[in-house]
Amino acid sequence: MRNEKGVIYPIVMIIAAVFLSFTLYTIERYNSDQSFYKETEEKLILEQLIRLAAKDLTAELRSYENVVEKDGILFYPGGDVYYQFSKSDEQVIGVLLYGSTKEERKAQSLFLYDISQKKVIKWIEK
Repeated sequence: MRNEKGVIYPIVMIIAAVFLSFTLYTIERYNSDQSFYKETEEKLILEQLIRLAAKDLTAELRSYENVVEKDGILFYPGGDVYYQFSKSDEQVIGVLLYGSTKEERKAQSLFLYDISQKKVIKWIEK
């Protein structure tokens, strides 16, 4: 019989290294996917906040007959939206929205509202 000590150890080490490499790759991929999904969720929450604020403010503008320039903050469960009314001319009001989530992600939007038609005529996201 031949002395074959030491043949199995290198094979076991190679298999263990391959398995460990695959495990580390999978963990890294999971972490990057998780951060991507978290960022996407934050963007969607922020977009929803701004859309909710726009809907609430257009409903408020429909009820007013004489709109004055004013500022305010709307609070929602996912964050808050700061708004600012400014008259462009007699028929058009510019509404500037600053939204921020609880995770401090921020966005800004502007929409123009026509008083006579009682609808949004232009939407600009910054």
